[in-house]
Amino acid sequence: MKTAAIGITNPSALAEGDQSRPVRKFAELSLSEQKSSAEKMVASVRKISNAHRLVMLQKLSKSELSVGALQEVLGRGQPSISNDLVLMRNLGLVQSDRQGNYCLSRLAKNKQKSVECLLEILLEAE
Repeated sequence: MKTAAIGITNPSALAEGDQSRPVRKFAELSLSEQKSSAEKMVASVRKISNAHRLVMLQKLSKSELSVGALQEVLGRGQPSISNDLVLMRNLGLVQSDRQGNYCLSRLAKNKQKSVECLLEILLEAE
């Protein structure tokens, strides 16, 4: 993967859903900014480096799902799935909306292509 193709934004702005900051290319950053950004990227990748979370991201890339539907698909308990969804919401990858008694989750609209691309890259790296 070419580093020049990686766009960097403020990670805290991503968690808050603020996309008003301009995206800078990794190669355009100074060496100290690249090192700092790389450390933040590693921390984010570690958070999603879990087979259940990667499968959950793939399922959410195809459709909106409730925690109950994710339980059926993944065979995991509600607390684990809810914790994973909170983590991925904090990373700005997932959005959730309450509809009556249900909370439906999906990939964040501005992250759909990025997450699908990441999943494909990881699959090819097997």
